Amino acid sequence: MVVFHYLRHLYWERLLGGLYAVVAPIFGDAVEYEWLEPGFKVVVTLLGLLLLRELYLRLRQAYTRYRLWKSMDGHTVREPYTARDTSFIEEIDAAQYPVHTLGKLKREKQYGRLGEILSKLNQPDEAARWFMKDKQYDRAAAELARAGKTLKAARLLKRVGDYETSARFYVAAGKHKQAAALYLKAGDFAGAAAAYVEGDYHEKGAAVFVEYFSSSADPPEKQEAVADRCYQMLQTGPFAKALRTQQRNALLRAVAQRFRAAGRNALAARVFQEGGDTLHASEMYKMNASRSASGSGELPKQDES
Repeated sequence: MVVFHYLRHLYWERLLGGLYAVVAPIFGDAVEYEWLEPGFKVVVTLLGLLLLRELYLRLRQAYTRYRLWKSMDGHTVREPYTARDTSFIEEIDAAQYPVHTLGKLKREKQYGRLGEILSKLNQPDEAARWFMKDKQYDRAAAELARAGKTLKAARLLKRVGDYETSARFYVAAGKHKQAAALYLKAGDFAGAAAAYVEGDYHEKGAAVFVEYFSSSADPPEKQEAVADRCYQMLQTGPFAKALRTQQRNALLRAVAQRFRAAGRNALAARVFQEGGDTLHASEMYKMNASRSASGSGELPKQDES
């Protein structure tokens, strides 16, 4: 009780009494009324209580809102009566009011969405810039290529480590030597060899093809596909004419081995023959003849002793 009386005295007499003494001159002659001082103290007390109540309600509301948003973290909240996908509306707005719409997306840091809209508005240069800012490097490169800046697209992808796609862009830009180097960096020997050949670096292309066939761990189907591509180049382009006979024959024999492994014996025999390996070619021809005879119901002739 003593503490309560002390606190009451401290608040009512010292704090409010001191405040009243400060404002008393404002009341003038009215200070003579005995009820004025206690009335003033009651009003100040009520105002203080109202202020504390308002502060409490605001803090409680802020805490409730924080807990609500925290519980919905990771979920997309859609305002009532709004479209689920506003992308089409954004594109129309961007076409009609480009400064306002694009400025809004910049402020919201929706750089990827900004790139998409600019791409649809046929502004590939600007689209590429915002895709890069959003770290969507593949889409940025595609937009650069669409803007006719294929070489710049290739350099961008090389810088971010996408060597295979970068190599394809270098090929499209006519930089076959750089493309081949990137294919090799990515471990794609077949792609590197083809790039060298297409860029008229024929001997390098042949050397990489031979290395591929001698050391590749690719599945047989992939090796067969590479052999088909290599053989087509040897048949239709200046590739074979540019090679030394020894190098061309070594490559043909490597290709023929892949055809034989795939069971394409007739083609393997012909390619062995083109590569100067008549021994393997004759073996393939005999095997084909034996299979043909077996298929027709005839037994192969045996050598007379």
